[in-house]
Amino acid sequence: MKNYPSIKSITPICRELQDIFDILSDSELLSALKAHTGRPSPVAILWKTYVASFVLHIPSFAALIRTLQDNPYLAQTCGIDCLKNIPSKYAYSRFIKKLARPRNIGRVKNILRNLTRRFSASLPDFGKSVAIDSTDIKAWS
Repeated sequence: MKNYPSIKSITPICRELQDIFDILSDSELLSALKAHTGRPSPVAILWKTYVASFVLHIPSFAALIRTLQDNPYLAQTCGIDCLKNIPSKYAYSRFIKKLARPRNIGRVKNILRNLTRRFSASLPDFGKSVAIDSTDIKAWS
């Protein structure tokens, strides 16, 4: 399989993703996920690409896989160094099942709580008011 070329410069979105990965306190979750597998599993890659799919508004795992195949900058930011190391849809399915276990749900919630605390510490009015737009939108089915 083809290895990705060495990337010396980083795109703005990849820099933003790397900043997000750096700030996530996900070591407990990743350790727990690695402990329950009997074979080598790219848990960190699956987690980073899953987070990236939310940041980039990628709607499905198939679309995520295509994006990783088409964008070596994004793939390398998520820890993928070769096309053959891109997880399959089945790997994501198994990963989601592991994330859905009650203990892991608690760990993911702790990651989100930690992020919320960091936001509230750095933004004094974070969460003080919420605005909702109730404009009617016509929809066609």
